[in-house]
Amino acid sequence: MNKQLNLAVAAAVLAFSASANAGITIPAGDWTVDIGGNMNAFYTHTQSDVTTAAGVKTSAADSNTVGTGLLPSAFGIGAKSRQNDMDVAFQFSFFTGTSSGSATAAGNNSLNIRQAFLSFGDAAWGTIKLGRDLGVFGSDAILSDMTLLGVGVGGPASGSSTLGRIGSGYIYADWVGQVQYASPNWNGFSFTVAVSEPLDNSLNGLGKTADLTTGVVSTTAATSNREDMGFEGKVDYDFAVSDVTGRAWLGGISQEHSNGTFGGYRSEGIEIGAKAAAYGFGLVGYYYTGDGLDSQNVLGGLKFASGQKN
Repeated sequence: MNKQLNLAVAAAVLAFSASANAGITIPAGDWTVDIGGNMNAFYTHTQSDVTTAAGVKTSAADSNTVGTGLLPSAFGIGAKSRQNDMDVAFQFSFFTGTSSGSATAAGNNSLNIRQAFLSFGDAAWGTIKLGRDLGVFGSDAILSDMTLLGVGVGGPASGSSTLGRIGSGYIYADWVGQVQYASPNWNGFSFTVAVSEPLDNSLNGLGKTADLTTGVVSTTAATSNREDMGFEGKVDYDFAVSDVTGRAWLGGISQEHSNGTFGGYRSEGIEIGAKAAAYGFGLVGYYYTGDGLDSQNVLGGLKFASGQKN
């Protein structure tokens, strides 16, 4: 089933959208409160073909959706201040889709609090962030995706958003609890490192069970312990030459997946990318490679989603 879905190709995606953005800044004593967000809605009609493992191609049922694109609708509340010679800030952001979610009567969708963090620092020595925010590895890739404000790959009626190009060129940076340090900017150079909470995983092939009747030994999945923290980091260089502006970056990620009974393995990867813009045009190039990062199945592009070692 996974192989069939993995090979499904969207033949046509038609989208009409309406969007709105808002931002309000409110002085409040020593603090400045920022309230903002976005609303978007797309009508999407998707036609797709499904190819089985045997190479048989069939047409899947068409899908119609009125929902958000890759970026869900969002509402954010944040505040910042200068306290004790430090820049202090916090942010809460709430994301949701616009479809009924379940595609049934009295259906509902989910509210996702993707950002909930505080930060403190100074331009002289950098910024420390604690809480939930976008991961470091792959963050420049998704934030540079031209489909972020559009539809990208069409999706079913359920779910909060489409997948854009996630899994088709980059893996999802995801929203994770982390302790992050971002350096000052030194003539365009800066770096960011983070220790993130471990994402749970199923370790394919690390558990084995035997049928007592037939004696056949089969492979099962063993759930990993959430004891090994993840590590992410990147180096950025921002440049501006005449009318050309851009960024180049190099990043890495590593997380150990362990199980006390069956052993474990390490997921790791590197990325390199660059983007440039001039006269209203932009170009992005990106490459990543690694082991155990994403499964490239129906959930392709999601970090450690299905416990694939390779």
